[in-house]
Amino acid sequence: SARCGMLVVRFDTKFRVHSGTDVNTFWLEQLAGLHREEYISRAFAGEHRLVTSELRQLCKMFDTSRRWLWAYLQAKDMGGDMSEPPGWRTQPSYYRMSRNWARTDHGPGVLMRVRFHTALHPADPGWMYCQQTFVEVSAAEYEAVRAVDPNSCEGYMIPVVGSKSAEELLSANLAELESLSHLNASPEGRAALDRFADALEQDYVFLFAALDKIKSRQR
Repeated sequence: SARCGMLVVRFDTKFRVHSGTDVNTFWLEQLAGLHREEYISRAFAGEHRLVTSELRQLCKMFDTSRRWLWAYLQAKDMGGDMSEPPGWRTQPSYYRMSRNWARTDHGPGVLMRVRFHTALHPADPGWMYCQQTFVEVSAAEYEAVRAVDPNSCEGYMIPVVGSKSAEELLSANLAELESLSHLNASPEGRAALDRFADALEQDYVFLFAALDKIKSRQR
């Protein structure tokens, strides 16, 4: 669909390196605020802006990586009988992004419905494709989903700063309130960062346990 943003990341699992990224025109122009040529130029120059607040960017990075890693283990049949924690494969998920995040300083937010799809290349399982699709949604849809399934609305943020309303997420002030420097300046903010560290540690304890189980099977 022309109104659907798409981001595809390719990984070489043998050498454990990122091998390429593809995005469509809607993702670039309507969400990032860039034309393809400018995006490519910035990417090669290593010039990237955050798509949301600093805290949410960190949380989203770890949420995405755990989803992709767990999907990879499952695709390779390495997960065995282990069940992932709730929410790791919640579909779809809802996120807050900053509109035109690649061109301007953080301003008003936009709410996105995101689906994840991860697959190994059928002809060469050494290649892994991770795809995300983005569709802009209304505040009403977001609130309707949050009322019945809050974990699908940036669930990893709930133990850190609580579940926020659509109105709060759309605010242009959110990026400043959730900057690491702002959070680190108050006891409440530092407590939120501590909760983030605790949640991250729990996730990686689980992932390391899964990897240990894999290694024991391969002996």
